[in-house]
Amino acid sequence: MARALRILIPGAWYHVVARGIEKRRIFYGEQDFQHFEQLLGTLPERFGVHLHGYVMMANHYHLQLETPRENLSEAVRWLNVSYAIWLNRKRGRVGPLFQGRFKAIVHDPTENGLTIHEYIHLNPVRVRRFAAGRGEREGPNSTQLHEMEKELKEYRWSSYRVYAGLAAKPKWLTTVKIMDMIPGRGAKQKEKNYRKRIAQMIGTRDLGTNWKDYIRAGIALGSERFADRVKAIVEGDRNEQREVRLLKGATVSWPDIIAAIEKEWKEPWEQVNARHGDPGRDIAMLAARRFGGMSLREIGEAVGGVKYPAVSDAIRRMIAKLDRKERTLQARYGALLKILNL
Repeated sequence: MARALRILIPGAWYHVVARGIEKRRIFYGEQDFQHFEQLLGTLPERFGVHLHGYVMMANHYHLQLETPRENLSEAVRWLNVSYAIWLNRKRGRVGPLFQGRFKAIVHDPTENGLTIHEYIHLNPVRVRRFAAGRGEREGPNSTQLHEMEKELKEYRWSSYRVYAGLAAKPKWLTTVKIMDMIPGRGAKQKEKNYRKRIAQMIGTRDLGTNWKDYIRAGIALGSERFADRVKAIVEGDRNEQREVRLLKGATVSWPDIIAAIEKEWKEPWEQVNARHGDPGRDIAMLAARRFGGMSLREIGEAVGGVKYPAVSDAIRRMIAKLDRKERTLQARYGALLKILNL
């Protein structure tokens, strides 16, 4: 199996995510958070990167990094290995701490820099205890909204407090480029407007996740022009790296997927799509998302006007079923991919 594609571009901005193995904790207490933050603070000087934002959660972390040189992998690998060695020694544990390779989404700072930045800072309140986790339909109530604002202001292991003017800025954190995107004259006014902006997002139950619908091939976020620039820089074997194929154009079309469903199910798509509980529609949506380069909205329209949150839920349920190794579903999904030459 090919390793996940890593796009390295001089001057690029990345949203970096690393999670604990099997979703386990990577931070157990204040000393752990503090040590990781200390390591984080050495990245700019050691590797010449610019750190625009970060948050540390119990079992994962997020960074917004800019790399003047093509050394993203080197910098984040050093960070993860250094922390893992320290924590393993401290706790007397052995084995890997992080779940495989870190994830990195290259994004256009002009179009999406602030969007990713807000998403990172909203992580401490995008959790189940505020009814704000993935899959929560009702969302937080008014009391929880107030608690969310309070939580965000008090959460120490994030760069939010610096941007909001609630904590001193460490020299290793670069804030000027993001703050230039915030309206206002002078630092104090910008900090006030930043706090207000985040509070408004919480108040309207907008927790900054909509950008996920527009990721290209799971690794690039930006305008068509930005995507064209990424395509021109990307190098890789189209036969081995699915992300490269998707960046250079959708691997399969929706009609291709429908034709494959009809061949595997041995009946017209209209019947599969209309039958309640038939996994064919969900498998088709999953294939369109993974291999067709289609957004959730486009998929919803293709299957008959389904709202994109429902599409997201259906795809997530199908992935969970496949991960549980439900043999019949796995066999049919595998057969579909074989028909599509994927």
